[in-house]
Amino acid sequence: MIRVRALRLTKKLTNFTLPLIWIISVALFCSGASAQNAVPRETFDGECTALAYAPDGRLAYSIRHLFDIRTLQVQRDDIWVVENDGRRRKIVNGERLVQGPAAFSYTITRLRWSPDGTRLTAELHTSQLVRGAGKQDSNLLLLINQDGNEIKIIAGESVIRGALDGTWLGDNNTVAYFAQSVKSDIMYSVGVAHIDRGRGGVLFEDRAFSAISWNAKLGTAAAIDHGASMSGQATLVILDLLKEEHHPLTTLDAYIGGLSFSPSGAKVGYFTDTNTLEVRDVAHPDQAIRVPAEYGTIFWATDESRVLVKSGIEREEGDLTWVSLSGPPKTTELDSAEHKPRSNLMTFGPGLFAGQTFRDVALSPDGHSLAVILPDKRTLQVYDLK
Repeated sequence: MIRVRALRLTKKLTNFTLPLIWIISVALFCSGASAQNAVPRETFDGECTALAYAPDGRLAYSIRHLFDIRTLQVQRDDIWVVENDGRRRKIVNGERLVQGPAAFSYTITRLRWSPDGTRLTAELHTSQLVRGAGKQDSNLLLLINQDGNEIKIIAGESVIRGALDGTWLGDNNTVAYFAQSVKSDIMYSVGVAHIDRGRGGVLFEDRAFSAISWNAKLGTAAAIDHGASMSGQATLVILDLLKEEHHPLTTLDAYIGGLSFSPSGAKVGYFTDTNTLEVRDVAHPDQAIRVPAEYGTIFWATDESRVLVKSGIEREEGDLTWVSLSGPPKTTELDSAEHKPRSNLMTFGPGLFAGQTFRDVALSPDGHSLAVILPDKRTLQVYDLK
């Protein structure tokens, strides 16, 4: 579109302006980003609260839904799905989802697809006015299929109370989730629920975890384990959630967050400080690749040779940077000062995201699309990546 306009305008331009257009065109080409790349393929109005790509590229997202009941204003978010042909359909109407007190509100803070793309989990942060007790907040994990129909556990409910960051596992029958530990306010336990057998309960009861990252397709998770005392040194472990097996990998000298399990299950990434990303090969946990990167949320490229990092705290404003993981493994004893040159960082060119920040992002499984939530109005946009 821009090129066509430029060609038409050249008929009226002087010889002085022609070289200027040529210089600008060459600069855009050399930057690796065309003007078209800066234009989102799709924009969806409404205040987006969460988003997630399905394995086949469909996009699920939630939109803030406010309405009045008598003298009260409540929030109950809707869930939409964008099909691969671009069609949108609302699969959950928040107004109709909840039955109960008029003062019950919820916002969706996380969505996850099942490995086969037929089911979703929706993490709900709820708020309810209780007579005599005031406002009470809690968390629910809603289980639905791709059409928005509730999936009930054998006990009769389609929600798991107190569950955080839940996901369907590859057997399509088990839901794994994080829950607040009864022993500590800053530690968590791992639980499962089996749809055909009812809630399964807590796994690894003698362990306390500070972070977890699921590999739902494999039925496993990477976790940071602090042992039974909850005060021990951070240990990186792999959990087999279906066999209920606990496999320690290595003790970490430093860890501050950002734990992420790669899609293949071969690598685990995390931050050792606010400027250092460490990646370990599960098959060789005694070695690690350490690269400079600003602390944030990790999204893996399809070949796992690089990661996209959204800087900052999850669901808060941050920019995007590609971080290369190429290079020979290095032992963790290497001084991070040796890695000060930031040649591994690849920022987006001026035509795509340079200088922009986002509240949240999702990278499609094939790496060809990026969905972003803008920080102000929380508008959802989808971009094509080349």
